[in-house]
Amino acid sequence: MKYDLVNVTKKDDQVTQYYEKNNIQSGEVDASFVEKYGRPEHEFVRPRYMFVGEYYIGLEKTYRSTDPRFSNVLIKEMFWHLHDDLNLTCWFHYKDEQWRVFSYIFWPPGAVF
Repeated sequence: MKYDLVNVTKKDDQVTQYYEKNNIQSGEVDASFVEKYGRPEHEFVRPRYMFVGEYYIGLEKTYRSTDPRFSNVLIKEMFWHLHDDLNLTCWFHYKDEQWRVFSYIFWPPGAVF
C-alpha cells in the first residue's frame, strides 16, 4: 500500500486509519471513486504547471515540476469532504483512454500544508 506524508493538524489517527482501510489502488479509474465516495464536491482538469505548493507534493513522484516535459500534462483533481473531520483529494492522469489515479491524500479540514 502506498502512503503519502503530509503535515496535518491533530487528527493524524483518523487520517492513518483511512490510509490503512481505504484500499485505493494506483491506476484505479475515476468512476470507481464516484461509486465509492459519491459525487465529488469539486473536480477540474488543469495542466501540471498549475499545481504548485506543498498540497501537491504527491504529484512530484510521477510528474516532477522541474521537468519541462511534464508542464502541460493534464491532471484531473477530485475532492470529497467525507466527514466533518476528513477530506479526500485524488489526482488522475489520462492513461488507456481513462482517468486513472496516481496520487491521493486523506486530510483533516484545517490542515496546514
